[in-house]
Amino acid sequence: MRDEDYYSVRSGKRSRVKLDLNTLKQLFLSVYTEFKKKDYFYEYMGYWCTDEGDVPGVLGDDTAIASRLLLKLGSNNLWPLEEYIHFYTEDDVLDMIEFLYDCISIPSDGIYHSYNNCGYHRYKAFDNVTARKEYQLRMNELLKQYSDGYELSDQGCILILVERGFDNLLKATVPENIEDSQLIQNKINHAVDKYRRGRKVEERRDGIRELADVLELLRPKIKELNLKQDESDIFNLLNNFGIRHFNSGQKTNYNTSIFYSGLFYHFLLMIHMVLRLIDKNKGG
Repeated sequence: MRDEDYYSVRSGKRSRVKLDLNTLKQLFLSVYTEFKKKDYFYEYMGYWCTDEGDVPGVLGDDTAIASRLLLKLGSNNLWPLEEYIHFYTEDDVLDMIEFLYDCISIPSDGIYHSYNNCGYHRYKAFDNVTARKEYQLRMNELLKQYSDGYELSDQGCILILVERGFDNLLKATVPENIEDSQLIQNKINHAVDKYRRGRKVEERRDGIRELADVLELLRPKIKELNLKQDESDIFNLLNNFGIRHFNSGQKTNYNTSIFYSGLFYHFLLMIHMVLRLIDKNKGG
């Protein structure tokens, strides 16, 4: 099935289906079960054999996997997934989606154990790259419809979904003619990464603050470009809406999810607009 939305959703005539947490858990379990039946978790989590019983994988048996997750995430009720998923919090689900990304591979060159139709065992080769891509595509079908929208990246990290129409903005780079171009690019990349990885409001706000730091760095150039109204609007948003400062005079009675999303893209767009105006004036 295609990853892109169908016509009515793309054109705005029909809204995307919104998944609640329980539905996300149900569909996640379904995808996990499907891949497990295809032995995609054989390498890391082992398998069951009619003759040998439970055979551990690279991560050990279920107890070892549960202990590893306890050490990594501080939760003792995550594994086996089928047993605990109904009790998962949102953080648990998103953590486990990332965890399974690390533990998936397509097996090949196995030996068929015919007794009781036991299945293939003793695979000699495993393909992580193809399996992770397949898993990523399936998970993104679910994640983009959950809450405000998420996606599983090529590195196996869950990120805030890019708003429709802003893909090119996030791919934009700093013109090479700009002074300290690599420093500015690194700051932008870090801010974007922090915002998109942030599951909590505070983390998203930190990403916006880091974009604000880039704008502060460019402020003398903004003045030179005679963008007085834009400068005034930007720093009014930064200084009076609970982004940089916390006092009784701050305006914070807004929908944080919508407001922060708007600020993030507005600031990022302003940064790249200013950089390109600077570059143009330099004859770039």
